[in-house]
Amino acid sequence: MIRLILHLFLFLFLSSYSCEAYRLSSSDQKVLNSFWKYAEEHRLGNLPVNERIPSIARFFLGTPYQSNTLNVTREELPVINLHELDCVTFVENVLALAFLEQYNQQSTEAFVQNIIRLRYRNAEIVDYTSRLHYSSDWLYEMQQAHLLTDITQFAGGIPYSKQICFMSEHSQKYPQLQKDSSLLKKIKTIETAINQRTYYYIPKDKINEACNKIKNGDIILITTHIKGLDTSHLGFAWKKEGKTIGLVPTMGYLHEGHASLIRRCREENDIVVVSDFVNPTQFGPNEDLEAYPRDFDRDSALCESIGADLIFSPSPAEMYHDPHAFVSIDTLSDTLCGKTRPIHFKGVCTVVSKLFNIVKPDCAYFGQKDAQQLAIIRKMVLDLNFDIQIVGCPIVREEDGLAKSSRNTYLSCEERKAALCLSKAVKKGQELIRNGIAASEVLEPMCEIINSEPLARIDYVSMVDALSMQPVDSVNADVLVAMAVYIGKTRLIDNFSYEV
Repeated sequence: MIRLILHLFLFLFLSSYSCEAYRLSSSDQKVLNSFWKYAEEHRLGNLPVNERIPSIARFFLGTPYQSNTLNVTREELPVINLHELDCVTFVENVLALAFLEQYNQQSTEAFVQNIIRLRYRNAEIVDYTSRLHYSSDWLYEMQQAHLLTDITQFAGGIPYSKQICFMSEHSQKYPQLQKDSSLLKKIKTIETAINQRTYYYIPKDKINEACNKIKNGDIILITTHIKGLDTSHLGFAWKKEGKTIGLVPTMGYLHEGHASLIRRCREENDIVVVSDFVNPTQFGPNEDLEAYPRDFDRDSALCESIGADLIFSPSPAEMYHDPHAFVSIDTLSDTLCGKTRPIHFKGVCTVVSKLFNIVKPDCAYFGQKDAQQLAIIRKMVLDLNFDIQIVGCPIVREEDGLAKSSRNTYLSCEERKAALCLSKAVKKGQELIRNGIAASEVLEPMCEIINSEPLARIDYVSMVDALSMQPVDSVNADVLVAMAVYIGKTRLIDNFSYEV
């Protein structure tokens, strides 16, 4: 998910609009009366605006969700609904209450005035198009009114180039636009203005870095892939009280690749936990479980030198007690490494789930060298509702290009030289790949490089969809090009990604 971040910094100037055009329902008045008591108890009037916002947001916890709360009147009126909310009205209500300067006066009129100032262009209600329907338009107008500061670019954002046209191209979804063609014309004019402005967004691979610049009370807007639409959700930032925990799951015998994960985790979390556990359930029959390299003392020294706070190194007996429960992600596990190692990812998902439940991290760090594993873990976290951010970190390579791996220790000097065919194949693929190219035009030259090495034997060289992990015939979306190659008896993997 991509985020736009806004930082609230000024109080709201009240509109002169008369509130007599709208009357609060008894349910809403009851909520508002409860809020006045809440504000007094929590002394909200003594707090800066940014500190008020999280407290006011907590007041609405438990309020039922209701979509389309604003489209309930024939004419455009400042609809007030405090007893049920969608994401937009939640943010509006919280801000309108946060921007009140006086709580002891219990001014319903001032609250409604603030709603109007937040919801309508220039705080004026002319017709349906006066409402700030698009988040991009709302952001622009709030900045013009000096109510918000967009900190997206400051937090690492890049220009957001997307044509906004959803309302005009789906006018049948909006009864007001269907009834009045003049309103549709106005919407098109608004969309044209939006598309002439420059906005910024945080790419998904930069969100974790941006988090350090987010403050409690900042507004986060989540962009969408829906054509013609800018955002799909919004809310307030609130960081957990206490310390953040980062987890780096490993199978030990740590190298510079693991070290880069730990360093990243150290930079982004208060507490760093490294798991050091050779997981037996992800090894199939006749695989290298017993031979897998282990050196806990060396691992401990490396972790200590980087600044890890804790090493979790359980025994297999401590992790598995007569197990009958497993975690498996179908489809994504059926290709690439999963095709020749059918139980591997079931074991990976099971142990990672256990680690998540034991450590309870806020973030977990995985290397992109195991790209299929990373995709499966992300899918597992999404499907099973783990409240954990998964951070993928770049492949770390030796000076000659070979990807760092614990299994590199298996290689003889001759095999070590032969293993360079993997990184050479990766480089060739990166040179060839482009939008629209057939997969075979990339994969065949890569295979030729590997097959030219006598000590190399291909397990697979494949191009798959970056999300589904299913094979593709051409590059029409984001793809992963991955390989597994035996050098002698040692199975090595490498990959690269390409974004359309």
